[in-house]
Amino acid sequence: ERIMESGRAWQTAERRAEAQSKEVCDAVKTVALYRQRLETAKHALHRRQEELCKEDQETVAIEAKIHRREQEVAAIVGSLGRGPEVEQALEHATRASEEVHDRLRTCQRCTSGKLEEVAVLSGKRQDFLARFSSAEHALETHESDVGRWKARLQVVQESVDQCEDRCCLLE
Repeated sequence: ERIMESGRAWQTAERRAEAQSKEVCDAVKTVALYRQRLETAKHALHRRQEELCKEDQETVAIEAKIHRREQEVAAIVGSLGRGPEVEQALEHATRASEEVHDRLRTCQRCTSGKLEEVAVLSGKRQDFLARFSSAEHALETHESDVGRWKARLQVVQESVDQCEDRCCLLE
């Protein structure tokens, strides 16, 4: 009867070890998935940051152009005594300044949209990092459990071996 109990205990321990092993495999797959998602999010964030940097450079260039146009307007206004040609130059400079201001507003809207995208990606990245950390912790826990079950399985195996040896001696 003890041998049958030991055999059942052995089978139960094997099933538990197999279940733990499956859980560890699932956890490893989950960690790999989270790592892949994290890399994708990092890449997208980097790309967005590069785009924002380019837009910032364009904004600086546009602002410099606006400043030059404003200086031209000031020079033209200062020489108003020259008549119709000064008025034409002033109108031309004003139109150019308005175009530059329109481009600047467009760039600022694009930059604002990109900043929102970066914020969303950053949030997703934090979420993936948290999930990744949780998955790693679960993996460590399952590996520890598997180790304990293997040790228990070894003890049961030794017990079964002793019982078999005793049975042989009794026969």
